[in-house]
Formats: sequence, structure tokens, C-alpha cells
Amino acid sequence: MRQSHQVAALSLLSLALLAGCNSDDNTQTPEPVTGRWLKGDLHVHTAVSQDARETQADILKWGFEDFGLDYMSLTNHMRNNSQDNDDNDLGGILFYDALTRYEKPGLASLMPNYPGKLVYSGFEWDMPTHEHFNIAILADEQQTLDAIKTFEYSFSAKNEPEDFTAEDLAAWEAAGVKRQNQTHADAVAALAWLQQHFPKQSYGMLNHPRRYLDSYTIAEVRELHDAAPEVFFLVEGMVGGQFSGNRGDYGDSSSGVYGGVDPVVAEVGGWWDALLGEGRRIWNMGNSDIHFKTRPPYASSYYPGEYAKNYTWVEGEGTKALLEGLRSGNSFAVFGDLIDGLDFQMNSGEQTITMGQTLSAKAGDKVTINIRFRSPELNNKESDIGNEHYAGINPGVHHIDLIA
Repeated sequence: MRQSHQVAALSLLSLALLAGCNSDDNTQTPEPVTGRWLKGDLHVHTAVSQDARETQADILKWGFEDFGLDYMSLTNHMRNNSQDNDDNDLGGILFYDALTRYEKPGLASLMPNYPGKLVYSGFEWDMPTHEHFNIAILADEQQTLDAIKTFEYSFSAKNEPEDFTAEDLAAWEAAGVKRQNQTHADAVAALAWLQQHFPKQSYGMLNHPRRYLDSYTIAEVRELHDAAPEVFFLVEGMVGGQFSGNRGDYGDSSSGVYGGVDPVVAEVGGWWDALLGEGRRIWNMGNSDIHFKTRPPYASSYYPGEYAKNYTWVEGEGTKALLEGLRSGNSFAVFGDLIDGLDFQMNSGEQTITMGQTLSAKAGDKVTINIRFRSPELNNKESDIGNEHYAGINPGVHHIDLIA
């Protein structure tokens, strides 16, 4: 499809098909809707990260008030140079200490201002010999905190044993906990640890995967996924840092981005296509990776929800329901609010499926694909940088590429 009127015609046709319309029978009752689309960002930094500048209060305001997100994951760097919520240099403290002393108490104080919104703390891990990897553990609070502390000791190379208390060190030694934070095998061991202890209560996301040409080989990505197929099911193909001159900070040491999208996802027949073709359930996401927007002479990331966002179908309330929504694959990611609604369904015979599900068909079966989307009139493009007048004209959808 190359023309907008053809896309609109498909939308109307799909609407009729998906609603079950029939010229001879208009008495069908639609099935009740049990879930809803939630908008969110899974890669958000506050000033707790030493290389980020924005306060926790401002991040929540931008994401929830200004740009209408429903959920955010704070994913500050797991390093021993953490700060407080307000960009005060504390001389360097462990991520766990910043999390428990500042990040979580700050959220407890601020989130009553945002009823119905969802925020939780994950972390961005410097994966040994590779690139950044986001992890969220969504178990009971004390269980989650204990797991984060143990993970930081065992698998983060950004600390030393003397950074931890003698009591913790003695407990880990008694339990046989080892430090594994130097090699690819250690990275695999870390994901295997999550798979063993939190297979249904955690997720991992490959962040800006080919920002550097030597970040991974596809064989290494396969090994990481083999170690934790229930945990590692997200890839940040639509990378953050889009306000940077090199979108996503993809400079000379990378193969660049295609329309802002990492080659892992953007290349037809590339890594993501190969992984999906092997039956691996790994879903694409788009995030802000906000550190700051402008700090002259530098520019980095749009605010949460300003340019990138994920739409996730969620049934139920809270982080566990969101986790199941993310795991299902029924999500889509958007840059620039090009669309704000998508219904993608396939059917064959009596089977009808949506994103993330599997259709069983044999040679000769007729398979029908219905794509229905909505494109808003406006987006969040500022009329002038920094004036906070967010009312840009949406360019609209030019065409759809359906890749099989």
C-alpha cells in the first residue's frame, strides 16, 4: 500500500471484519473487553545515575503529567557512583544503597500525586564483555531488594568487595555466592541465575544492542537467550537517545541506525528476523533512555513519552499484570506518535490470533491478515526547542510494509 486513501480503505475493511459485521445479521454481541492498552517507557534514568541530570520529580512530571504515560520503569545504572534523586554528588555509592536510601523513598513520597499510574525500579546492568542490559525483578519487595543486592555483588563489575558490609560478605560466603562479572560466560551465568530464581517474576531487555560493532555476535545473543528464555524476551530495537546528533549515540563505532532503529531489528532478514524464525519469543520495544535532554553543548534524549513509547495490552492491575502483558508480545512501539492505536490480527478457519500469539496452518490454508491503526492529528514536536509548546503536525502514515 502506497497511498493514504488505500490505507484508510484497509482500515475500514478491517474494522468491519474484526467487528464481525454481517449484512444479514446485525445481532451479534461483541465479546467483553477485559484489558486495556497502557503506554509506557522501560528505560528511564534519573539523577541517581551519575551520567544523568534530571531529578526524579521532574522525570515523573514529564512522563505522567506532560506526556500521558501510564507506566515507567526507572532503570538507573548499577554502578558504585550513584547519586541521590536531586543530582547531588554523594562521593559515589552502590546502586543498591541509592535505591533503598533515595529512589524508593522518593517514589513513595511522590507517587500519591499520580493515582492510577505505575512506576517501579529496575536497573541497567553493564553486562560483562558486552553492552547494557535492563533487568527488572518484580517479586515481593524484600525478596526483590535481596535479589538486587546479591546480583550487584555477584554480576556487576562496577564494584569491589569492600563496597559491601562485612555482614553481607559473610552471608554470601556461607551461601556459596560467587563473583562472576568478567566474561561472556559470567554474563550467561547471570541470566541463568535469573532464570533459576525468578523465571516468572523478572525480565531482561537488550539495550541499544549494536551501538558498538563489537557489542555482540548473534551466537552470543543466542547463548544468552538459551540461558534464560523466560526472562530475556525484550530487545530495545527502537533505541533511546534520539535527541542526540548521533541518534541513540550510534557514532563511527557502529553501523548506525535506520530511521532511529537499531540494525538488529531494522534489517530485513537480520538478527531479529533470524531469532523469530528460530521460534524465539523476543519482542521489540522503544524507549527514551532519558539522561537529560539538553545540557549545552550536549543533547541526548527526549523526555519519557515525548517521542518514544510502548503500547502494552494489560489485563489486571499492578506490576505483575504489566509483566504478563510484556511477556505476551501484545505490544507495539512508536516514534513521534505516528500512530496511537494498532490492531493486528491473523485468522485461518476458526483460529484468530493477535500479536505474540501463534497461528497453526498447513500448506494450502488461507490465512487472512487484518491491520487496523489510528494516526493522531498532532504529535509532541516543539515549535521551538525548549519552549514546551508541544503541538506539532503529525506527518501521517505513508505506507505499511508487511514483512514475512
